[in-house]
Amino acid sequence: TQTSYQPGDEVLLNYDPKNNADFLIQYGFVIENNEHDYVGVVASIGEDAPDYAEKNMLVKHLGFSMGHSHKFTINGLDNASLACIRVLCASAEEMKGAVRRVLRREPVTPRNDECLYQTMVSAIEGLLDKYPT
Repeated sequence: TQTSYQPGDEVLLNYDPKNNADFLIQYGFVIENNEHDYVGVVASIGEDAPDYAEKNMLVKHLGFSMGHSHKFTINGLDNASLACIRVLCASAEEMKGAVRRVLRREPVTPRNDECLYQTMVSAIEGLLDKYPT
């Protein structure tokens, strides 16, 4: 610090925006309803996956790349991230009609949303496995 302090002076610290994992590890506390609290959920498919080129192009159009880490907060994923994962979950048949719906951030089909939610459950379970209780 550039300031001299005397015994009894109040010292303020700016923590900057952090997620609760950083607060817990660095300072030993967490903030309830922390707007910056999130975990990264990576969504990707391999280049050998069916419709990879079309899905990759659509994912890029949504502003993402394969392997992007989506911010999963207490409120879930934002609509753009949901749209991205819907693309990755789309079957060949669903891809035929998916583009318009995905660009409007709408569900594709019930089967696709089931895949989306199962993908998220698996990702979250994988994250929880890193922190056994």
